[in-house]
Amino acid sequence: IALSSVYYEMFIAKHFESEPDTFQEIPREKLNEFVTSNIALYLNLVHERVDHETENGDCRILLRALDRLNRRLCAMKDFNGVKISSTAMQLILHSIQQFSQKQYRQLKDSFNEKLSSLRLTLVTTVKNNGDSATNLNQLIDALYENTIEKVKNVLQELAIFLNPEWSFNIKTDRKGMLCVEAIRDQVLITFLRYASSTMTSFSSINSSSPSNLLLVLMKMCLKMEKSGVRTLLMFFDELYEVDSDSSSALSYETEISSEVYDAAKILLDAYVRVQGMTTSQMFRKSVETRDWINCLEPRSVRAVMKRVVDDLTAIENTLEQLLDSELQPGISKSCSDSSKKNPQSF
Repeated sequence: IALSSVYYEMFIAKHFESEPDTFQEIPREKLNEFVTSNIALYLNLVHERVDHETENGDCRILLRALDRLNRRLCAMKDFNGVKISSTAMQLILHSIQQFSQKQYRQLKDSFNEKLSSLRLTLVTTVKNNGDSATNLNQLIDALYENTIEKVKNVLQELAIFLNPEWSFNIKTDRKGMLCVEAIRDQVLITFLRYASSTMTSFSSINSSSPSNLLLVLMKMCLKMEKSGVRTLLMFFDELYEVDSDSSSALSYETEISSEVYDAAKILLDAYVRVQGMTTSQMFRKSVETRDWINCLEPRSVRAVMKRVVDDLTAIENTLEQLLDSELQPGISKSCSDSSKKNPQSF
């Protein structure tokens, strides 16, 4: 800027009176090109530094640097007709997008680690014969609360860009408001859909996960559908002061709740399929391992029947406790007639 000022004084202002009116157009144009090209080169270097600091540095330090840069660029906005203040906002919005992507990746990694830990816990519990509805409810509550808190922490981290102490105020800029909405869609909504699809993936017929993991994830989906999705969306709207009804581009609560509810049904269907296959295999092995041609006529109930009845009773009790609030009204929990109870009635 100092060099461009000297250039203007030496080649334009000094000879302005002795030259024709069109004299200053060419040098002024070249001066503007010089300023614009060097500013663009400088901002490209800043872009690269922002990308590096977003991945490896402290967000607050990065924001202080962007705040100082914004103040200086805003002071230059009318220099020789070259407006560069908009580039400062573009750089800030770019840093928000980069930081949002970083936070989203961390959110996914944390959720996947929690699911892996949950799966390992259930495998260990089954081996120790300690599996019960009480234990499952504790695991469900821990997974639900951990997920909600992680998402809230990420949203609070991203809200640092709205701090009034910064010279830039993205909420007063149209692109800034679009960026705030993008945080909701690309971080919050995308994660909820990712979590739903990830939990649904355990219902694959090729999955080797314990069957009760399907129950835990199914109940997790029901809790998210019942209160979790609404809690997170309301938290976002209050934190970012966004009117969710004012923008048709946003993903609404009913859409995500419906997707999570469908995931719960898929997981329950998978649980029924797995348990049905386990029961049928017990019958099959019992029949195939006996020489029915040469054996004596059966006089008593086979041992496998007792095991099947015990397993079905345990499944029924577990479902009653997990789906207590989701069972249809009028269905007695003490009724042992499985034909009167449909676990899918939730």
